[in-house]
Amino acid sequence: MVNVSMGTLSKGLGSHGGFVAVSERVRDLLVNRSRAFIYSTALPPAAAGAALGALDVIEGDRGLGARLLERAARFRALLRGGGIDTLGSASQVVPVLAGSNERALALAARLREAGILAVAIRPPTVPAGTARVRLSVTLAHSDEDLARAAEAVVGAARAEGIA
Repeated sequence: MVNVSMGTLSKGLGSHGGFVAVSERVRDLLVNRSRAFIYSTALPPAAAGAALGALDVIEGDRGLGARLLERAARFRALLRGGGIDTLGSASQVVPVLAGSNERALALAARLREAGILAVAIRPPTVPAGTARVRLSVTLAHSDEDLARAAEAVVGAARAEGIA
């Protein structure tokens, strides 16, 4: 028996927020005792609608997830070939280990200058000494886009002494 089922609507469905499916008794406990829930706001209706729309798209083409993971695997292989540590990533979210906060911020800035959005993720979100930038591969990225991005990431990482 599953007592709690949680899911995200963000990375997997391109929306915002998440959900917890529980019994009424557990729901009451969470509503009354969970500080994270108590001090948050309700999920915007547009985010729920976006998630529902994404589910319709996925249902219409069951191969989307596999194609996305294949594309992300090719991207990670290009990065690893350039000496980048992707921390064993196996999803469409691809981290690039920078180590220090300063290097992660500098790498994110270099990539932004190159037209690549890569957010620096630092403690306390990740353990000290494992600061990184995160890249997200989508089905909208062509193989050529990803090859250019990998080249830019490797070049920026080398310039920052990361690769």
